[in-house]
Amino acid sequence: MCMCMLNKRIHVLFDEQLASQVAKRAKQDNLSMGEYIRSAVESKLEQETSLQKLTNAMEQIRAFRDKEGKKYAHGKDSATIIREMREERTKHLLDILHDK
Repeated sequence: MCMCMLNKRIHVLFDEQLASQVAKRAKQDNLSMGEYIRSAVESKLEQETSLQKLTNAMEQIRAFRDKEGKKYAHGKDSATIIREMREERTKHLLDILHDK
């Protein structure tokens, strides 16, 4: 990121151990401490945004399943529907075996 785009200064206090870890990691990545911290904050914000999008999608799927699933399955869950279908198939096969 170009320094010309940076126009807000934030003072952050770290304890010695955390400051040392940040300095070490920044040096390993050939970054200044400021660049390293900005990158870490951006990554964290992106993760939170991605997690929120995933959570919203899961809620939408759950709501759709609850609404539409009841319409087609009359309130039954998929395990119940499968069990009933298997029982019907078994009965049908037994009828065939016994010539009914």
